[in-house]
Amino acid sequence: MNKSTIPSTIEKVFQKSIELGLSKGRLEPVALLIVDLTDISSSFCQEVIQSIENKNVMIIGNKFDVLPPDSREHENRIKAWLKKQAKDFGVNKIHSIHLVSANSKVGLGNVIESIISIVTRSQKGRDIVVVGVTNSGKSTFLKSIIPGLLKSKKSQNLISEIEKRKEKERNERFNNNKDN
Repeated sequence: MNKSTIPSTIEKVFQKSIELGLSKGRLEPVALLIVDLTDISSSFCQEVIQSIENKNVMIIGNKFDVLPPDSREHENRIKAWLKKQAKDFGVNKIHSIHLVSANSKVGLGNVIESIISIVTRSQKGRDIVVVGVTNSGKSTFLKSIIPGLLKSKKSQNLISEIEKRKEKERNERFNNNKDN
């Protein structure tokens, strides 16, 4: 994919998510921006930032485990610095910032709780769109959080509720077709 198509492609994903979601009473999607803490300037690629500039963004500072060991003592300072960097690069609506290692699973518990909170805040849910540059750790991040999301009691309740809603819709369609 050519760099100039990145914003339009991500924007189309957001637009489709908004169209589908809002028609079902959902809130606007939240972007999870995966940032490589070892390569900040490349992580805030202008093409990606343009596509999320007016969206609510949860910043995930990934690869926290490869920073010097004493970095853990300075998490708040690193988050503040990351927030400043994000603002300087044009990320305007920062929902929250998390420092994680998708590879060694450090810090994922708080992210999972935040995602569940975002998705379940509205009765009908909210979409999450994961964005980031190549090699920022998007795939590893997703592979690491999915088991935790599925184990969560809130997620299980939400999945159960969605299954009940779908079953009800299927029965209504069946009954409507039967009557015709």
